[in-house]
Amino acid sequence: MEEQTEQIPTERDAIAEWTAELAQLLDADPVDTAAAIALHRQIADAYAETDKFGKAAEHLEQIIQLLGEQTDTDLQRADIHHELALQYSRALDIERAIANGERAADLFAEHEAEHEYAKTYRRLGALYVENGENETGIQCLETAIEWGNKTQNASDTGNAHRTLAEIYTYLNKHNDSIKHYLQAVSCYQPIAEYRPMAACYQALARIYLQYGKHTLAIEHYERAKNSLLEMENPYEDLGVNELLIAKIYELKSQTDQAISRYQYAADFFGNVPNFLNKPTLTSK
Repeated sequence: MEEQTEQIPTERDAIAEWTAELAQLLDADPVDTAAAIALHRQIADAYAETDKFGKAAEHLEQIIQLLGEQTDTDLQRADIHHELALQYSRALDIERAIANGERAADLFAEHEAEHEYAKTYRRLGALYVENGENETGIQCLETAIEWGNKTQNASDTGNAHRTLAEIYTYLNKHNDSIKHYLQAVSCYQPIAEYRPMAACYQALARIYLQYGKHTLAIEHYERAKNSLLEMENPYEDLGVNELLIAKIYELKSQTDQAISRYQYAADFFGNVPNFLNKPTLTSK
């Protein structure tokens, strides 16, 4: 008798199941609004995970409709508008993204939700720059940093510094970029946000490499490595980081060091269990 293999449900299967469940909810009288909103959000998240950003936005728009215009739903709607700004941006509909970002900012301001300002202005700033409105975008990001500092939100402040650094890199204003990457690191470090710290160090390394400052580039890739070592199962990220260091040594014709780093990269990609015992990989 032929053995039956168990079918693992796919994301598409899950979305189809939730969509059918949602249809039943919406046909009921009265409609369980809270349950419908929760399902719309679940489906939107699933679509976003599969890079179907337009479909995700459709379900978020439905949540806005279900919430209505009551004052007691303002902050919920603000959160959804903030998320819509992201999904429309990913779907390359920048005009709608900006409109939703502005609506989120207005609703938060109406309720003086100061703890939400930093993340909202950061997203708006990035969107304005994406739309070619660099000056407005930079002003929004500076506002995000101000509010992040006022509300003592290190994560949001760090994210705003990092976004501003990325924009200055795009504009070839590397001194400003370096300053904001370092400020982002100073925000992330006390709260142990190691992944964005590593990303900042890697970005700094790329800038130094662009100017032929190989020693500084390697130094910052090493700092990125130390941050990655604080994370759980960082093998793949460490492998990529070692490859980048190896390429610099190869560029400098330092063959032995390049080969060593390529070997470390191979070890990391192979998920070598005793990698922390290697002498060059101290995390402190």
